[in-house]
Amino acid sequence: MGLRQTDYHSLDIKQSVVPVTKAAGLTADVVKGTGIDLSDCQAATLEVNYGDLATLNTTVDMVWQESDTDVDGNYTDVAAADLLNGLFTQVVPAGGASGIVKNAYLGAKRYIRAKFTVTTAASTGAATYAANVIKGHLRYSV
Repeated sequence: MGLRQTDYHSLDIKQSVVPVTKAAGLTADVVKGTGIDLSDCQAATLEVNYGDLATLNTTVDMVWQESDTDVDGNYTDVAAADLLNGLFTQVVPAGGASGIVKNAYLGAKRYIRAKFTVTTAASTGAATYAANVIKGHLRYSV
C-alpha cells in the first residue's frame, strides 16, 4: 500500500550552504552560508550532509548561527539549549565517511545559517558538505 498523505504544502526547503567540495591543503577554511528567514514558519529542522572524508587530518567543524537581521557581523553561534540535539560534533574521516546530521532550531531569532570550518590533509584530503533548513508549519502554502 502506498503513502496516502503528504507534507508537500507545509514544508519549504532552503539551502544555507550549497553542496561544495574542498580540495587538499586547506587550513581552517571558513564558509558562511546564506541566512534563511524564519519569519514565515513556526518550525525549522536543520540538516547537514557530508561526504568524501577518507583521509586522516581532514576535519569538518560546523556551527549554526542566528541573528535578528541578515547582516554578517550580527550572526552569533546558536547556544546548545536552542538546538534540540545539542551542538554539532566535529566530523573526522572514517573510510570515506558520509552521512546526514539533523537537528531542530528552538531559538527565537529571525535568521539562521550554517558556518563550516574545514581543514583538509596536505596532499590527499577532501571534504564535501552542504546544509539545508527545512521550514515547517508554514504561515502560507508553497
